[in-house]
Amino acid sequence: MAQKGHPERGSGPFRYQKEPAAWTFARREHFLKPAIDGIRFRLLPDPNSALQALQKGWLTIGAPPARRLPDVPATHRVVIQPMHAQLVVWSRGGAGPLRLLERWRRDAFPPHLLGQNAQPSRGLWPETLGFEARVIDSAAPPPAAPAILRLHYVAGEDAVERLLLALRERARRDGYDLQLLPTEQGLLVARLQKGGFDLAASVVVFDPHPWAVMEYLEPRGPMNFTGWGHARFPELAAAARTPGDAAWSALHSLWAQNPAALPILDFRSVIWVNRRLQVEASPLGLYLATPGAAGWRWNR
Repeated sequence: MAQKGHPERGSGPFRYQKEPAAWTFARREHFLKPAIDGIRFRLLPDPNSALQALQKGWLTIGAPPARRLPDVPATHRVVIQPMHAQLVVWSRGGAGPLRLLERWRRDAFPPHLLGQNAQPSRGLWPETLGFEARVIDSAAPPPAAPAILRLHYVAGEDAVERLLLALRERARRDGYDLQLLPTEQGLLVARLQKGGFDLAASVVVFDPHPWAVMEYLEPRGPMNFTGWGHARFPELAAAARTPGDAAWSALHSLWAQNPAALPILDFRSVIWVNRRLQVEASPLGLYLATPGAAGWRWNR
């Protein structure tokens, strides 16, 4: 924040200035007297340019393209961060189709397709939020093969489409026809809200606390697209405190008996960081270790 008409004075140690291809932060003399003149972030929107700059050691921090696994230069190290992000599939047909997806997600994705940016999900709720991996505990049988399964997803997301194509090939091996139906983002949201789907896939980014999964369970919750409900939900939701306690475990069991959605992939962030820079990875993002507000700490 800065004073109107006086950008050199404000509430932080640096003054932000946006350029066409960079972010510049210049020192404010009056605020804590930073030990450095400023910081300039060069913006490289093209993945190949970013990769080239990383390999040449021109960048301090950078994300390599998801589809390539290049050698990391000696000046950098790889930092992999778990994220509260999953590719989720909702089912209007109950747990039966989801039991098939639960089987297929284990071996549908070859390592070269996922790279380091994702891994097959193991449970029903994000493990990054503190939940243990849990399998579907439903008596509903999966559809008998051969069967047609129609899955709507957001059109234009190339990375997600490639992953769904791999899932389709895995379904074909078991005699199922998984038809992928690309849908514009707004139309997919409308279809989810109206219940106009058999299966629907979307990337979900959860808030960083266990209560985020309540959006699956709450009546008219923002992710309760199938009308899921249970008579015990109100009492258990009121008693839940931390993942793993009795109330949360009971809620997890209720969901496992009749889930309406299943995560397919857990996403991760992969970046290269200069070895001289101290960083700490977490699902909330990259944290730079600092001695205080005056600047970053570099290894000597």
